[in-house]
Amino acid sequence: MAEAQPSDMPLSPADIGYSAPRTAGDALHRWYIIHQWALNTVADAFISSRGGIDTLLEPGPRRTLVFTVRAAAEGTENGGNPAKMFKLVNINIVKSEEHYAIAKRSEYMQQRCDNMNADLRGRGIFYVDRTFAGMFCAAFIVAGTGVVNHERIALHRLPLRHVPADLNDSRTRRVLAQSVQFLNTVITSGAVLRYRDSDPREEPERGHYVRTRRSWRFQPLQDDQWESLVLSANRNGATLPSTELTTSEMLTLFDARGSFLTLRNLGG
Repeated sequence: MAEAQPSDMPLSPADIGYSAPRTAGDALHRWYIIHQWALNTVADAFISSRGGIDTLLEPGPRRTLVFTVRAAAEGTENGGNPAKMFKLVNINIVKSEEHYAIAKRSEYMQQRCDNMNADLRGRGIFYVDRTFAGMFCAAFIVAGTGVVNHERIALHRLPLRHVPADLNDSRTRRVLAQSVQFLNTVITSGAVLRYRDSDPREEPERGHYVRTRRSWRFQPLQDDQWESLVLSANRNGATLPSTELTTSEMLTLFDARGSFLTLRNLGG
């Protein structure tokens, strides 16, 4: 039985700063592209904490990775900062045919993923990049509205660094949870972590988006400036979320050095 749609959908696109569902969806896609390093890593940490990618890919009902977000006042289609348009509320793995927001298109989206994976397998991508586990269906849902974006996210079997590789280890599980919280704080602040053009496997480039005359553009920041930006958006204005690792260790928790990060760096 499909999950029932919430009876209270009080917000229209106009209520969250957009003229139509399409413009809200376009803004949501751009926000995803801007924060794709952080959101991909949130997915890595969440999936790892739930048993890992192989558990996710086990035979059975098809599943979708669902990111629930909330529209933010800082970002509207009328010139708002595209890195601050939404805030991540929750991430979950659901049975595709049982979720109200994605059930209708789940079969179509899954077929697209299957076709893409078949094409990538035929081109030898799975052989060239042995960490690549395939494309997986994801959905971004704006809470309280009917706005839903369907995306495809690249999954990789990336080894853990700085903590034991055992997912049953208590410290490993704590750090995975801390990673999700840490990156959520980063995203909420409007600070950006971006794949490096020189080598996307390296520690991400830190920066933010600044307004020019005609558009918003990415501007790199020094490490201390970037952390100050994150802190300034923190409610307490004092510290980053408590973690057992340093910031640099948190940003290299997943070891991508043996991967090409196939289809992860989509630009932005």
